[in-house]
Amino acid sequence: IYVVDSMINALVGSMSLSGTASDMAINPVNGDVYISYETEPKVDIFSYNNLTSVPSGSLNLASLVSSGISRTGKMVFNDFEGDMYITTDNDFVVRVNSDRSIQTTYGILGLTHSIFYEPVEEAIYVYGSSSLWKIDNGVSQSISGITTQPFNDIIFNNLTGEMNISDSSTSFKSLNLSTDAITINTGVSNYGYLALNQFDGDVYLSSLSSNSI
Repeated sequence: IYVVDSMINALVGSMSLSGTASDMAINPVNGDVYISYETEPKVDIFSYNNLTSVPSGSLNLASLVSSGISRTGKMVFNDFEGDMYITTDNDFVVRVNSDRSIQTTYGILGLTHSIFYEPVEEAIYVYGSSSLWKIDNGVSQSISGITTQPFNDIIFNNLTGEMNISDSSTSFKSLNLSTDAITINTGVSNYGYLALNQFDGDVYLSSLSSNSI
């Protein structure tokens, strides 16, 4: 990990990791830096002022959650709850409190490492083996009509208050946050990463099938 002071554009520290990193996420409540690993069943946590290679805390999920966990994946922070959500390779989403303790886990059959947060209903979205799942107020439920594809990308559209979805079915979808109903489902014959332009209000799709936007 390299730490850069953006005010003076200077490198102020670096830390070595114990394995191949998968993702990095920051808890804005206390500044903790979370590192997940492709090669280990753990998450290392560095305090914001810890510039050493020794983590301030570490969660071995193989011993704390399930012995079947061999790696950790993507992470998102729930601003409303103050908790970090972590994907694993053993069908568990792990929810960690800001005090670095595990609050609970959610079993999602065929869990992938795609995970998203939306700030209106304060819900977490993940993909399982066959469909999109929503974790809200401690309850997980599958969403009908949104099937898991080889490629999936989701963004929160603050202008419409909905989630926009692109996947390799080549349909562009919009999901109502309160009802989980699909309000837009249109074939665009393309799929790719999404971005919202706050100036013109349009959603841009970077096609992975036609080398275009």
